[in-house]
Amino acid sequence: MFFVIWIFFFGYTFFLTRRIKEMKKEVDFL
Repeated sequence: MFFVIWIFFFGYTFFLTRRIKEMKKEVDFL
């Protein structure tokens, strides 16, 4: 069970970092 939570947490952080990078690109474009 702990392993599943660990993978979910890792994937969520990875998704967040990608979102932040995309947002930064949009801000730089503006």
